[in-house]
Amino acid sequence: MNNKKIFLWVIIIMAIISTTFSEKDINIYYLGNSLKLLIKPNPYNDIVAIDCFIDVGSYYEKEDNNGITNFVQKMLLKGTKKRSAFEISNALEEVGGIINISTAEDYAEIYTITTSTDIDIAIEILSDVLFNSNFPKDEVEKERNIIISEIKRAEDSSFQHCYKLFKKAMYGNSSYGLPVEGNPDVINKLSRDDLIEYYKTYYVPNNMIISIVGNVNPSEIVNKIDEAFGYNNESQFERSVPEIKTASGGKEVVIEKDVMQAMILVGYPTMSIDNDDYPRLKVMDAILGMGMSSRLFVALRDKKGLAYAVGSFSPTRRDKSHLVGYIGTKPESLVEAKNGIIEEINRLKKDLVTDEELDKAKNSIIGRYLIDHQENKRQAWYLGWYELIGVGQNFDDLYIQKIKNVTKYDVNRVANNYFYSPTIAIIKPKEKK
Repeated sequence: MNNKKIFLWVIIIMAIISTTFSEKDINIYYLGNSLKLLIKPNPYNDIVAIDCFIDVGSYYEKEDNNGITNFVQKMLLKGTKKRSAFEISNALEEVGGIINISTAEDYAEIYTITTSTDIDIAIEILSDVLFNSNFPKDEVEKERNIIISEIKRAEDSSFQHCYKLFKKAMYGNSSYGLPVEGNPDVINKLSRDDLIEYYKTYYVPNNMIISIVGNVNPSEIVNKIDEAFGYNNESQFERSVPEIKTASGGKEVVIEKDVMQAMILVGYPTMSIDNDDYPRLKVMDAILGMGMSSRLFVALRDKKGLAYAVGSFSPTRRDKSHLVGYIGTKPESLVEAKNGIIEEINRLKKDLVTDEELDKAKNSIIGRYLIDHQENKRQAWYLGWYELIGVGQNFDDLYIQKIKNVTKYDVNRVANNYFYSPTIAIIKPKEKK
């Protein structure tokens, strides 16, 4: 066994040790204001990750407020009633800690990472930014310009721009067709009052889950969280669950840009994470486009030399998701490359995958999953995220077995049930006149 393989298995074994300890000892609490708290003790290192999930995201947005979650998230670290933006970051940096935010379709999060000795600082600052952010006027305008610049800069990436086109073509006016970062026209119109109203409505204890993983005593940490978060009252609000619609009959969108290569995305609507077919799709996706031994890579790059980038992905969503095969290729190979993706997907419908492909895909998924759980931050993320989107924190413990249970017949059935009438997005160079 070569050194690289030995190193990989050492990492996986370390991940197994780290993640299996106290998986059955995840403590679940509700504060008096309905804030849910998940605590997983991990004595193997002294790092503590506190991850707060807010049940917001572009999933709940409409066209007239698209990007408001992302805007509010970025403002959380710009100042509170008692701290400036510098004081927020400096308080944690002084002890080697981290505070950061992220926004996605199905959630928003703000998290801290510190040592266990500095956890009081982390909790106090996290509570301050979650409940006392004051949205300074000058910072709102600065952030507005930054967000618009980021949106425009992202379109310089052919892949990101093409994926944006694909989602719009597949989901239309449904919220999954809206970009997480927002629309520049909408961002320009959102006022400071709009941001504050959204913040006060949805950033409330009963719309949050806090996940903590690290070297902590559960009863002690609950008291600390209750002291810092318990004074905020739960708040009632009305919000309808959006209806996610997907394109029927498929759709193809093509745009021309000042680019040298063509980018092609071919995709199909799939299922939510709570569907029994979800782990089966993950295995099939790995066979189709994960890594240099995947079917797309071998067929379109190794054998035909069509691709400078090729693969597939299937994002995890609380509602109707999608599977996408993608390829970057020279313009004159566009049609052949597009048809090549469709042919490889149709092969999954026609023939059973081999036992070797199936086992390799499962092992790859499980190995990556365990390695991704090495850090307390990632463990906290999985627990909180699964709880937020409705499958429960114990899904983190069940996922590996679900992957192991997938058969080659499952893969074939899922391909036949979901893969018809593809949605296609293409970016290609402008034609020379």
